[in-house]
Amino acid sequence: MKDYIVVFDCDKTLIKGDSTLIFLFLLRGLFGLILDLINILPNSFKYIFKKDFSTKFKETLINKAINSTSIAKRKKVLLEKLPIILKRLIKSPAMERLKWHKNKGHRILIVSASPKPIISTLSSYFNVELIATECNDILKIKGKEKFVLKTPNCKGVEKLIRLRDHLGYMPESKDLEVYGDSCG
Repeated sequence: MKDYIVVFDCDKTLIKGDSTLIFLFLLRGLFGLILDLINILPNSFKYIFKKDFSTKFKETLINKAINSTSIAKRKKVLLEKLPIILKRLIKSPAMERLKWHKNKGHRILIVSASPKPIISTLSSYFNVELIATECNDILKIKGKEKFVLKTPNCKGVEKLIRLRDHLGYMPESKDLEVYGDSCG
C-alpha cells in the first residue's frame, strides 16, 4: 500500500508572506533592497518576455543581495534570524492541518519555488520532506562568484514533475492532498 501524500506550498500557504523576500529584506534592509532592485532593473528587461523571467529575476536579485553582504551576515540571517521569523509567520490553519496529517501518519512534503536553503529550516522544524528550487550554497559564495538556481524554479507543472521524481511515482488523486494558494 502506498503512502497517503500531503503536499504544502510554503509561501502564502504554510507561512504568511514570501520567504525569499523576507530573506532579502533581512539581508539588505528596505533601502538596500530598493537599491538592489533599481540596480538590476535595466538588465532584467532582457528577460521580461522569456519563459523563465521569474527564475532569472529571482536569481539576479538574490545574487545582487548576496554579493553586497558578507558571509558572516548571510550566516546570521540564514541560520539565526530567518528561522525565527518564518516560524512566527506560520499560519495557524496550516499548522493545525499539518499536525492532523502527522497524527494520521501521512507522508508530508513542502514543495516550493523558494530556494532550498531559505526554507530548509521549516522542513526541519516540521520534520517533513522538502522539494524546493536547488541552488549553490549561499554561505560559500565569495567575491565575484554568482548565486545560481541549479534546477528549474519549482512552480506550476514543475512541482508535479519534481514530486513525481522525488517519490518515484505520481500518486493517484485518492492518495494525495495538496495545500496551496494557486494552481501552481
